[in-house]
Amino acid sequence: MAHVKKFTKGAATRILEHCERVKDETGKYRKYNSGSNIDDAKTKENYSFLLNGKSPSGKERLNEILAQTYVMNRKDVIIMADWVVSLPKDFQGDEHSFFQACAAFVVRRYGKDSFVGGWVHKDESTPHIHLCFVPRVYDEKKNRWKVNAKTLLDRRELGDFQKSLEADLISKGLAKKGQLLNGVTKKTGGNKTIPELKELSTRVERVKSLVAKLEEYIPEEDIEEISGLLDEIDSGIHGEDIGPTLEYEICPAVAYKKEKVR
Repeated sequence: MAHVKKFTKGAATRILEHCERVKDETGKYRKYNSGSNIDDAKTKENYSFLLNGKSPSGKERLNEILAQTYVMNRKDVIIMADWVVSLPKDFQGDEHSFFQACAAFVVRRYGKDSFVGGWVHKDESTPHIHLCFVPRVYDEKKNRWKVNAKTLLDRRELGDFQKSLEADLISKGLAKKGQLLNGVTKKTGGNKTIPELKELSTRVERVKSLVAKLEEYIPEEDIEEISGLLDEIDSGIHGEDIGPTLEYEICPAVAYKKEKVR
């Protein structure tokens, strides 16, 4: 199971702090969203895949890449993306090799010079890896790299990523056909029932009511609730066919408002 999220510069810093288990002012680890439950006792089991063996912080690596990339001077520009790949529930192989292969796949797909890092978390409910990279393309006319998440991560790419990743893992003996793509379906036992769909619709309406406040200052607790609700809805609606995350379909301004609130 894999899904992607996109981040502006301020949001990218916070997600990298989560990946590297940086603690906030209260002494608690930064969360990916309001649904992240971190077991401190297992945090020591986390590990990462970084290029060049230099082990810089994620923020340092991100800044290195951005220094060599043209970025429009706008607060709402997406400067980093993160593919999150979860270990299949019925996986029986070598976990380290599985995540290493996922990291290598992203490096090949988007380029090593765009790769920020891969962080494996074993201290949350399901082992997973965050694969962060700068979504950039080469501008032939101006002979330079530029950030362009809209072009690189279009609907075709979002639909093809999981299929290509699964095929790559199968070729390495690290997955079986349908194991990655159908993870959510197996977990939930099939298609959603009418009551389940109604519950999802209720959550959508709650999101809409929160989004209606966007013209005014949004309290931080509302932003946290929006983020958590959208993640839950994403998993319920998209299943194995993860499309663009709802944060950017229903309320793209939420991502930008986060910087104003925090």
